[in-house]
Amino acid sequence: MFLRCLTAALVAGCAARAGATARFFMPETLYAAPGVECSVFFSRMFESVKHSNYAFEALSGKGTFWADRWCWTPKAEDAGKRVPVVFRALTDDGLVDCVTTTVVVAKSPTAEQKSRKTTLALFSASCTNCRFQDRLRERMREAGFEGYTPIGSHTGGSSSMECDPEKGAPHDGYGGFAWGDFTTRWTMSVDEIDNIQAEAEREQLRRFGYKIPEGQEWRRGLLKSPLVKVENGEKVVDVQRWLDKVNGGEPPDYFLIILGGNGIAMTPADKIEAAISRQLESAKRLIGHLRAVCPRSRIAIGQAFGGSIEQAGWGKNYGATISAFQGNINRIMYDRAMKRYVETCGDDNMVFVPFSHGIDPVRAYPRSEKDGNALHGTALSGYQAGDALFAWLLNDIADR
Repeated sequence: MFLRCLTAALVAGCAARAGATARFFMPETLYAAPGVECSVFFSRMFESVKHSNYAFEALSGKGTFWADRWCWTPKAEDAGKRVPVVFRALTDDGLVDCVTTTVVVAKSPTAEQKSRKTTLALFSASCTNCRFQDRLRERMREAGFEGYTPIGSHTGGSSSMECDPEKGAPHDGYGGFAWGDFTTRWTMSVDEIDNIQAEAEREQLRRFGYKIPEGQEWRRGLLKSPLVKVENGEKVVDVQRWLDKVNGGEPPDYFLIILGGNGIAMTPADKIEAAISRQLESAKRLIGHLRAVCPRSRIAIGQAFGGSIEQAGWGKNYGATISAFQGNINRIMYDRAMKRYVETCGDDNMVFVPFSHGIDPVRAYPRSEKDGNALHGTALSGYQAGDALFAWLLNDIADR
């Protein structure tokens, strides 16, 4: 029965890709900041089962075009500039796809913008283990934003129970969480958690030096959404209760939501469209709860964090159930759908945030069969994601 189902899934997946044209997913605007490298890794942004079948070009008056990426570090005098970059994918048969994006360099912020308190709440999953939220805070402080204040239920890794702003940026990132978990998860027992990435996350935490207790006690922090409580035997979403705990009851200036790995990464090709639809419905519910209490907060929906493009990590974590190429195609399909939702939802204070284009899909992940990891990056992934998010946030603050 298993083999019959697996064969059917493979046939459906091949049929779904048959005749499909490989193409870029390149938002119209990418963000940069003076003094910080902006990179676009081709394989992050190109929807193909085998990137080595293509030759890539990046054509621009700025930056450097390497074999795997285009990169540019703007100077102070580049602040406020808009730089077009043309990306092309080719084979011996000719041009396959061509897109143009504009890299916008943040304007110089005013003294008032730097001194103003700016609060940011991060909802995410185990990608917070690489500490991109700490890198973002570090970059903001280096840029003079002493009032930049991350808020959240804990600091450190995604299974931490501790909240110490001296040790890291507060956030709400929880291993295994997808959109729906923030409005539904309230579990009595660790054994009730179904988290397919638990072991992969534990390996990453060990590499980063976290002490992992024996058994499943390390997962206690994943039992309950910070937004959910039980009242009269029913699960209730209470955003105000969470705000009372993390920000003195006040709405944050920004919600940054980076999800999408859980719920879509391990989905076979014939089921990915349905999985994305479920994530979108869950996203609408969470955003609705946030908007009801925080009507003026800026809601920023980030790309899915992404994973390695090499098979070693995927095979180690997930055996023979999913491939690296399918996992990354799923990610791009999710990003397309989420970007479309943000642009058509009618909320002028909601934005789509591209950032994973700047994460090296090879060197920012463990690469051996022993230590490989599909979705959980090294410290380098945290630095690169934090830098790209800093470039977006600096642009957004300077333009408002």
